[in-house]
Amino acid sequence: MTKMFVFLGVVLALASLGLGGDPKLHLITVATEETDGFRRLQASAKLYGHNLHVLGMGQTWQGGSMQGLGGGQKIRLLKEYLIDQNFDSETIILFVDAYDVIITAFPTTILRRFLVEFPDKRILFGAESFCWPDKTLAPKYPLVTFGERFLNSGLILGYAPELLELLENADIFDHEDDQLFYTKLYLDEKIRTDLKIGLDSISRIFFNLNGATDEAEVEFDDDGQAQIFHKSYNTHPAVIHGNGPSKIYLNFLENYVAGGFNKKIGCQKCQGTKIKSEMENYPTITLAVIIGKSVPYVEEFFENLAKFNYPKKNIDLFIYNNQKRNVKEVNKFVEDHRNEFRSVKVWGLESGICEYSARNEAFHHALVQNSEFIFLIDPDVHLKPDALTKIVQRAQVHDLRVLTPMVAVPEKLFTNFWGAVSDTGFYARSSDYVDIVEGTQNGFWNVPFVTGALLIAREKLPLFLEAYEFDRKFDPDMSFAFFCRDRGHFMYVDNEENYGFLVISDNFGNIPEDYLNAELYDYPNNKELWEKRYIHPEYKHYISEGVEVPLACPDVYDFPFVSLRFCREIIEIMENYGRWSDGSNYDRRLDGGYENVPTRDIHMNQVGFDKQWLQIMDDYVAPMQEKTFIGFYQRPVKSNMMFVVRYRPDEQASLRPHHDASTYSIDIALNKKGVDYEGGGVRYVRYNCTVPADEPGWSMLFPGRLTHLHEGLLTTKGTRYILFYWNVPSTLCKNENVLNPEDYDIVTNTNQTFLGDKILTFYESNLGLYPRLVILNSTGEEDYIDDSDPETNSAVVKVINGGIPQKTNLFSHLKKVRMDISKYIKKKKKFSGLLIIDYEAWRPLWEMNYGNKRIYQMESINWVKERYPGISDRFATEVAEKEFNRAAKRFMLRTIKTIRRLLPKAKIGFYGFPSCNYDAGRHKNRCSRRQREANRKLHWLFEASSALFPSIYYYNGNKMDKSWRERNTHARIMEALIVKKNIGKEIPIYPFTMFYYDDIDYYNETDVCLSTVQSAGYGIEGLIIWSSSRNMKTRCPGFKDFFENNYGPKIQELTEIVSSCNKELCNDNGICIRKKLNPPFECGFKAWTKEKYKCYCNPGFVGEHCDFQFEF
Repeated sequence: MTKMFVFLGVVLALASLGLGGDPKLHLITVATEETDGFRRLQASAKLYGHNLHVLGMGQTWQGGSMQGLGGGQKIRLLKEYLIDQNFDSETIILFVDAYDVIITAFPTTILRRFLVEFPDKRILFGAESFCWPDKTLAPKYPLVTFGERFLNSGLILGYAPELLELLENADIFDHEDDQLFYTKLYLDEKIRTDLKIGLDSISRIFFNLNGATDEAEVEFDDDGQAQIFHKSYNTHPAVIHGNGPSKIYLNFLENYVAGGFNKKIGCQKCQGTKIKSEMENYPTITLAVIIGKSVPYVEEFFENLAKFNYPKKNIDLFIYNNQKRNVKEVNKFVEDHRNEFRSVKVWGLESGICEYSARNEAFHHALVQNSEFIFLIDPDVHLKPDALTKIVQRAQVHDLRVLTPMVAVPEKLFTNFWGAVSDTGFYARSSDYVDIVEGTQNGFWNVPFVTGALLIAREKLPLFLEAYEFDRKFDPDMSFAFFCRDRGHFMYVDNEENYGFLVISDNFGNIPEDYLNAELYDYPNNKELWEKRYIHPEYKHYISEGVEVPLACPDVYDFPFVSLRFCREIIEIMENYGRWSDGSNYDRRLDGGYENVPTRDIHMNQVGFDKQWLQIMDDYVAPMQEKTFIGFYQRPVKSNMMFVVRYRPDEQASLRPHHDASTYSIDIALNKKGVDYEGGGVRYVRYNCTVPADEPGWSMLFPGRLTHLHEGLLTTKGTRYILFYWNVPSTLCKNENVLNPEDYDIVTNTNQTFLGDKILTFYESNLGLYPRLVILNSTGEEDYIDDSDPETNSAVVKVINGGIPQKTNLFSHLKKVRMDISKYIKKKKKFSGLLIIDYEAWRPLWEMNYGNKRIYQMESINWVKERYPGISDRFATEVAEKEFNRAAKRFMLRTIKTIRRLLPKAKIGFYGFPSCNYDAGRHKNRCSRRQREANRKLHWLFEASSALFPSIYYYNGNKMDKSWRERNTHARIMEALIVKKNIGKEIPIYPFTMFYYDDIDYYNETDVCLSTVQSAGYGIEGLIIWSSSRNMKTRCPGFKDFFENNYGPKIQELTEIVSSCNKELCNDNGICIRKKLNPPFECGFKAWTKEKYKCYCNPGFVGEHCDFQFEF
């Protein structure tokens, strides 16, 4: 009976309030500026029928830090307001903080709870679990039997007279702490008792989230409205306060309460909003494209950008790019669309600014352009044409100052926003993240992190000018989000529409920068984009159920597989790599080193494409195989041999009949018959059936091991002849002494200089900044230091470009190399001649710098000792050797690679390499063991070269007889052939030779023969006839006489004999090679006989005389 009486009393009290009794609620806050948090408080108060009274708006905040101690200014303004208003005794004041509070109940609800739940209290404070800011006051707090014990000053509810009396009990300065002020008054037992002050310890009205976010739960009532439930206290508080670090969680709750998300109707704020694909009035906008990291498919990104339906005359375009890979795409987009935009600003690699500064600079630019919005977009965000138009509308309709369109990786949960952050500021998953990403909850959401595409209103720009550099311990986007969270700027993400998608780019930056066509390597990260680029547009049709796959021969299916772009780009990758196998049975890439059916090819794993290609086979080839060869299933696809084969008439023009060592094989045509080549095709011998294989991107699919013996048909017929190059500065020979080497079938520069249109020889002084140590001779010219010459030993050494490779400025050197190349070659991409780098002052291996080059060892050791005083001689030598070898290798490699990039078609190498000892051939037919070992160590140099340039010079004073010179020539050319074989690629050999011993003494007949006829018999590609420019003008008459009456005619005769031998002995289907390469060598042109020479047949031909071609 007693319980029933109490219950009725409660009902009567509520009823009297419902009828409009005397108490009335007066909502007050203090805010000096309109922040996002303040606008949120305003909106929630308005939604629930409160009249919010704002104190201090427009005044200067003097209340200290909002993140720390302070807030006394709020007390002063509140006290002044209460005195001024002189409220009656029935006015109940609800005072709340302005920037981190949401109201979730009507005034009557709050009054009822106060009067019913706290009938004996005249003032009520919110409560929390922390005694802040003075922990030492904790013992003085009254104990509570249940609930929170400590006062929080952010939420106050009380009668106006008592509240004013409380405020007048003590004085406080603006900068002092308001919570400490209230705490001390509350702890005064007399004041607490007289004014009947209490705490809302179990969150009947007030919920302070700090330390209690785990207790908060979003519940939905029967109407679908969200409300906050305190799990421990079983209450539904009416005013939510995100004090301290709980503000991020308050932002999360904002998405649901106070008109946020309704379980039945969805986004309540979105109701009645019509977002169209077009607008009547388009605000001006700065579109800032930020390419700050390596991202794939930038080409497609710009294509999408060009399709935006937002009027480009209202767009100021700002582009920042710090990626070399994307310079081409940026330049093309700007060139194609510059005139469409209101203005265009591009910051490229040359600007030298970092991504942090570039993003901040975009804000400055938007302010200068007086744009109403700025839209920052990264190239990994691909948007639909109407996305920008719609996101601008939504920002305007809902007054969202920072808004991001949600984009996700297709079929993944990875997006451009986070629903929560961890204590360290990194990603954490919110309870609603999956629902938002998958679209089961739609709307716009206050989140702690957004990236990729941000629409920001002009009002925010002055506040954001340094936002991206707020904390550079983080990436720019995290620094920006941290800034926004710290300063109370709300970031919203909108998933009301499908705006586009996000590209996976995390691993793209790991692809080496020197790789061509990097997107080809991106598979399978962005499968849809990759497929659009690289899979044949008809593939999906033929893989569809019920569509017949063309049958070219019995069990040979022909289907469209890869796109023309794939074909072009894989060829570019292979040609750029350039290390084609030599077509012999020896193949060091294989286990055992033997290839039964050799081709000139490059394996996929050599260019780093093997893993991707296996996955492509699994995803596209295996389904086609399962459709055509029913009953066979093998996933994942396994393959140890994946390669691109190159057929050329001067290399390998065809492939003999063979079976593939596979269950099934695919062959893909990569270029177009009639455009890129003639002939070709594949013949299946057993069925006498030929497939033209002439459609790029189409693939044959056929059984491998047993049934389908097949062969590659001849691409074309061709013959290779030996070439002689004139590398003599005979341009100095004038008038009656003019020489015409081209009359004798010798390849000659137009101007007959070292640097011309057919052959270029660069020396130490005119290519880059080559480091060296020299002395100056009597004429002022550079001269090498000679240990055996006392005069050079006593001369002053001149240090040029640092002297040793360790001390050179490589950046400046390479810059000068590019300038020097450009000076002599205008059409770099078309130049296909020879380029020789003649660097001789030092050798790129420590142990090879002996004799007059030992000074480079001594200088290196001295440099170590200068930097490490007290170091022992032995250790200094060890350090110097390592530093020298490393620096020399880097110098040589970077030099030749730079030139090869500039001149992709040229044949480039270093003079005198592979090297051989001066007295080679004295007793043996080989270079010395020391030289051979050095050449093995220099494999990196030869692999980087596209031609080899050894030297074969004879001197009268070196006491070599004929047999010695034979062996010497043999040793030098054989060493080059061995190097060529060891590096495993086709590389031409052009030995240097001369035709004189000194200025007036020319080669005798035997030495002319040894240096030309003997050399030609090894099957080399050519010989370079060289002379120095020393005393050239005085040597011209003798040069002309010897050349025209002796040397020139013999070279011409040799060329004709080689051609004749190729024709008569090899039927023009191969070249003549001496049967016996080892000396002794019978010199003379009559040696070119069938008995002494044999044929090396061109691909596609066999037989002793290359007289049998595969009959197809």
